Amino acid sequence: MIAQQMQAHHGKDYLNTATCVTPHAGSLCAHLSAQYFGEDHGMEAYQLFSPGIIYGLTNDLGIELHSHFTRTAAHSYLEALALETRYSFFAEHSELQHADESPNPFSLAASVEFEQGMEEHPNILESRLIFGKELGIIAMVGNVIVLKEFEEGQHAQIRFAVGMRTNFTQTIGLSVELLNGNHHSNGSQLGLSCSVSPMKKIDLQFGMNVTSMNNETNISSLQAMMMYSF
Repeated sequence: MIAQQMQAHHGKDYLNTATCVTPHAGSLCAHLSAQYFGEDHGMEAYQLFSPGIIYGLTNDLGIELHSHFTRTAAHSYLEALALETRYSFFAEHSELQHADESPNPFSLAASVEFEQGMEEHPNILESRLIFGKELGIIAMVGNVIVLKEFEEGQHAQIRFAVGMRTNFTQTIGLSVELLNGNHHSNGSQLGLSCSVSPMKKIDLQFGMNVTSMNNETNISSLQAMMMYSF
């Protein structure tokens, strides 16, 4: 019941993996994500900032607008603007139902995101099929991701992401994620994050991603995100 009660209504329960949750109709949420990438094989360190807003068009359909700003030691620039829509086909249970009364064996949703690249960043189209399941105090989610970069010679990629989350108290939770690459990092990644809700309308997450590639394992990025629900 703790995992069920603590799931946020904005769908940003993980730093990298999407969930089946969509915001209530008419609800608005603002978020800011900051990510630090260290020096890697000759590439300089940089920071990525992603402010955005999420709005519930209906109880099952949400829309998100966000941007990506990159900052290096030399300069800062707008990397991309993105629009995402997410639709929840059905949920494992409603907010007022106990998990044992679930009408569906799992939750199912899908999302489509188009990213308009700036500078030399390519345009990207990403779609996800999202599955969710609660097992007692543990909530699990899986993503099947199809990613297409509109750049010469680039083919569509199929990627996967899975996440597991549990809550120790009403305000503190822990998440573990596994990914086989994302927009900014290749290789298999393990994500670890801690979430804190100091106030009713504010959610904070802090974490890191560990990447394994070419027989090397290192901390590829540090990440933090703040959510504010109006």
